[in-house]
Amino acid sequence: MLKNKVKKIQPVKPEAAPQPAATPTATSSSEQEPWPPDLLLAQAEQESVRRALSDYAAVIQTLRDEKNFTFREIAHWLQGRHVLADHNAVYREYTKGMPDEMAQGEALADEQIEQEESGQ
Repeated sequence: MLKNKVKKIQPVKPEAAPQPAATPTATSSSEQEPWPPDLLLAQAEQESVRRALSDYAAVIQTLRDEKNFTFREIAHWLQGRHVLADHNAVYREYTKGMPDEMAQGEALADEQIEQEESGQ
């Protein structure tokens, strides 16, 4: 009588991406070594795609011109919608292309609004 030998087949595991042994660390700034390029590349590839704040220029302009938001309020509003922004970046985007005098006027107006709102 013949016995059928059935060989158990193990499922193939997907290959894991090579992991660095340890994240480079340093004890002092004078001993810091640059991280290896392959480690930095792996980390860069895992980063999410970021949109430039210029993609939101119309949003910034609407909130500023039509809704009278300060630059801080616009930044906070954008952050609440997962857009990385701070009031300085919002100001720079809003005033991009403006003559310096106009941009300075916007900064002073914004500062005055914030002072009035804080009761100073």
